[in-house]
Amino acid sequence: MWTGFERLRMARSIRGGRCPLVGSARYGPANRCWVHRCWVQSAGCSGRTPGTQHPAPSTRYSALYNRARMSDRTERAFAPEPREPSRRRFMIAGEHVILRAFERDDIERCYRWMNDPNIVRTLKSRYPIAFQNEIDWLERAMRVSDDERHFAIERRDDRTHIGNASIHDIDWVSRTAAFGLFIGEPSAWNRGFGSDAIATLVRFAFEEMNLRKLHINVFDYNDRAKHVLETHGFVQEGRLQKEFYREGAFHDIVILSVFRHAEEKPQ
Repeated sequence: MWTGFERLRMARSIRGGRCPLVGSARYGPANRCWVHRCWVQSAGCSGRTPGTQHPAPSTRYSALYNRARMSDRTERAFAPEPREPSRRRFMIAGEHVILRAFERDDIERCYRWMNDPNIVRTLKSRYPIAFQNEIDWLERAMRVSDDERHFAIERRDDRTHIGNASIHDIDWVSRTAAFGLFIGEPSAWNRGFGSDAIATLVRFAFEEMNLRKLHINVFDYNDRAKHVLETHGFVQEGRLQKEFYREGAFHDIVILSVFRHAEEKPQ
């Protein structure tokens, strides 16, 4: 079947004394072109050389021309208008930060943060991260998973990507999960963005994911993190003695948790 555009092009060529299908790779050689043969017979111009003035086509081909024009207009009228890709994204809004899905453009910042000694000191990462390894991690974080959710942390005022967060080890039966986050951009440190990110993440986990308990592991020397978590209702639930070796010494890992309902909090 020909499209309206092809029929219009063919009919216009016929009116102008040309056969658009002669020698066409799509439609075959000229001697198999029924349009060319029919037009030559109706015009009585077999064997004319190029440039010769041809008589006007018959009424039959005027009708073909008009039908082609109408068909082409119809296709244009119902064709979807081209649209710019939408930049609207699902976001979890806090007071000062926004949690959103990761994008490929985040890779440079993630790679830089994961090789910053000041940030790595608060994480379990021990060794320098290769760029390709970070790409692989980001690709996994961008995919939907049943037992984890990953988020980029943005400032709400200027939409700058300042850190990362995750809810992982999700148990949908017991409705519990672990979580972690860090603020990687030095210009955003000590300005309350981390505290707001914790509040936003906990609220989303309880109110939207319907979880009932979250816990996080913190190194015993990370006093600032413990203090911020306690202001959001986290309580120490346990301690893993001498669990992690760093900087020439063994350190405890403190387990802090928060419950959705106050009656479930440990006494």
